[in-house]
Amino acid sequence: DAVGVVSAGGGRVLVARDTRPHSERLSALALDGVSHLGGAGEDFGLLTTPQLHHIVRHANGGAAGGAHVGPAAWASEGGYAEMLCTAFAALLPPDLGGGGLRAPLTVDCACGVGGPQLAPIAQRLPPLLPLQ
Repeated sequence: DAVGVVSAGGGRVLVARDTRPHSERLSALALDGVSHLGGAGEDFGLLTTPQLHHIVRHANGGAAGGAHVGPAAWASEGGYAEMLCTAFAALLPPDLGGGGLRAPLTVDCACGVGGPQLAPIAQRLPPLLPLQ
């Protein structure tokens, strides 16, 4: 109340973090603040920003996410990979004969979250798009 914040309680806040040294502490502080305001916080650990946005959109459901929200199971880290790979497969021309694209795609995820988060996608794509 001292800074004009009034808690209505009951909110749900989804939090994730990156690999920077302060990120884990910052996530813990955010979750502590949510708890003190009567909300429920959920820590999704190490995720990319697009992954967290995807999870929030699907967790909010059709009313908040719009007509293009997929199955409830997509409100997860694995759901993000599934959605991406399903969409990519749907974009491929049908005349590939199941062989996918021939040239490998080189992905540079630097030293951040992208590297570990590419693994579940890379496991699903080999027949469609070899990654290196």
